Amino acid sequence: MWDDTKLYCSRGYRILCYDTELPKQNWGPVGQYHPNLTQKLYEKSKTLSRIKRSGFHHLMLLKDDSLLGVIDKAIVKLNPDTNLFENVFTIKRGTRPLSIASNPQGHLFWGEYFNNAHREEVHIYASYDLGESWSIIYTFPNSTIRHIHNILWDPYLKTFWIFTGDDHNECFIMKADENMANFEIVFKGSQNIRCVAAIPRPEGLYFATDTPFEANNICIIEKSSTIRILSDLPSSSLSACNISNLLFFSSAVEPSNVNLTKYTSLKFSDNGHTWENIVSWKKSALPSKLFQFANISLPTGNNSSSFLAATGISVANEHMATHIWEIQKERND
Repeated sequence: MWDDTKLYCSRGYRILCYDTELPKQNWGPVGQYHPNLTQKLYEKSKTLSRIKRSGFHHLMLLKDDSLLGVIDKAIVKLNPDTNLFENVFTIKRGTRPLSIASNPQGHLFWGEYFNNAHREEVHIYASYDLGESWSIIYTFPNSTIRHIHNILWDPYLKTFWIFTGDDHNECFIMKADENMANFEIVFKGSQNIRCVAAIPRPEGLYFATDTPFEANNICIIEKSSTIRILSDLPSSSLSACNISNLLFFSSAVEPSNVNLTKYTSLKFSDNGHTWENIVSWKKSALPSKLFQFANISLPTGNNSSSFLAATGISVANEHMATHIWEIQKERND
């Protein structure tokens, strides 16, 4: 996670921070979560920690400067002036939500993400006290969706975007007001709108598809509520970020009859129209369903630095290795 020029990363159940304005500084400890006995056993084994998806998966900075994190089976919080994350919510279904979103008032929202083979009802949870307590504020009825991929705040439209999946009739792109009181279905019923990763911008919402059934693309939902395809992707996309006017989407390796690549890749654009590939990493030889799909994970948060950070997941020689590249501006003279 970025906080302006500061980059936060995790190593197991510890959070570290690095300030790009102080390049000679080492990664400094911020806080840690004390895992239970089972989690400690998993953490000591690289193999088990990968299978069980141990450690931190998401981090966000709250309005009171506390940190809210998502680990396996729990949402945890680090209050200011402490160094220990405390459990504030135990995940009942699935391992974890894929994201947590905040409105300008600091209210927090996340949607359930679990296997849901029997298509049970799916909940959206909210917190109005900076993550200390959580309650269900909206429920998708039985047989409506499989799970919620992402909830994202759009500061330009002042609305939330909600993405669901997985089968054709379960794919929704929805809007909700800042209090999650009113919902609007914008698109539904197609793999072409099945997505996880998106970037709000003044000209529209950039998103990348996440489907094993059709060719994947980077698209934009324009202000006229029309979808325009901008670039192809070799496979499903799970992560995105932007630095100033630069847009970045990564693609995972999710093998299917359509997605044949064995390389995860990272594409960028400085104008939204032309896209270039920065890097490609080959998936590891380990089985994907057990050890995670190969992917390039990009940080959340606001990045005011001139650096791009990316972490390889389940890729050959790069698993859990974070790279930081300085972005060089072109000279006009």
